Amino acid sequence: IESFTGEYSFEIRNNIYENGYTYAITYGGFILIVDWAQHNIAIKELLSTDVNTMNQCFSGIAKINSTLIVAPFRGNTFIEYDIEEDRQYSIECKAVDKELANMELKVNFCTQCCNRIFFYTGYNKPRLIELKVKGHHYEIITDFTLVIEREIGNGPYQFSKACVKNNSIYWVIYGKNYVIEFNLALNKTMVHSVGMKNQKYSSI
Repeated sequence: IESFTGEYSFEIRNNIYENGYTYAITYGGFILIVDWAQHNIAIKELLSTDVNTMNQCFSGIAKINSTLIVAPFRGNTFIEYDIEEDRQYSIECKAVDKELANMELKVNFCTQCCNRIFFYTGYNKPRLIELKVKGHHYEIITDFTLVIEREIGNGPYQFSKACVKNNSIYWVIYGKNYVIEFNLALNKTMVHSVGMKNQKYSSI
């Protein structure tokens, strides 16, 4: 473990595994890169000028090629960390959708699929949002909430963390027998009833 001083929190919020490495984001605002073959942990402190992000820390992490994208728990600033160059950049995103323009994000997960980055935010009115890294903005997936409300009814709902397989992202709704699927090839949200009506799920 690289040497550091001070008191830090290493409570893991989210992590991903790829090719013998684990990349984790901590509540205290650090990236941990675990090299399992070499039994080594690299610790990188995240730097952000977003006051909300600094106070509430981060909650999601995704990876594309050699770049890590870290999502805020509260705030509008994402961190882009280049592993090879050991450099990080703040992405203060501007929402294209009016509904998100003045919204303080509370990200519950951040995931990568098919070289696209998505995050989910909100409980009372769930939103699936795509982060456009190159354009430094994010766009709401417009049918996500509409399909859920049409198929299941109005919330509030709480979702599990995402499961990514092939071209789809999946969630379950806590205490329900529904699986929510977003298909990236079709850009379409689908609701699947799984098992008996009285069955309840908490993870996928």
